[in-house]
Amino acid sequence: MVLLARIRQRQGHDYEALRLVTKALGFRQKILGNQLKTCDSLHQVAELLRKRGDLASTVNLLNECVTISESLAEGEGQQARALYKLSLVLREQGRTEQSKVALGKAASLRRKLQGGAEVPEHESEAEAEREYDGLNLWMLW
Repeated sequence: MVLLARIRQRQGHDYEALRLVTKALGFRQKILGNQLKTCDSLHQVAELLRKRGDLASTVNLLNECVTISESLAEGEGQQARALYKLSLVLREQGRTEQSKVALGKAASLRRKLQGGAEVPEHESEAEAEREYDGLNLWMLW
């Protein structure tokens, strides 16, 4: 279901992708509880809701992902990715200070996970997104 949602999203069928990934999120929450796969689905739903302009729900889902990933030993990659996305959404909402805090936390985790490498100051949003997505070392279908 998650893979099909990703395919439908890439094809531009966001409504169908949202329906599928929301269903997958419900299953994951019920069966797995607070695990990385649940965070992955939260992130995917948040991304689709952001595209629809539902920024408040996006913030809530990303905060939930941060909370879950903080509690998992192997969750730092998910946490960094969620914090980065959260910083973007908070900036869109005009919440500049909160955005800077989230971005700072994301960058700190990224440096740690990438062996202390500095985060480029003038990195494009697309480049940064690829870097943060790459912090998740496995596919979470």
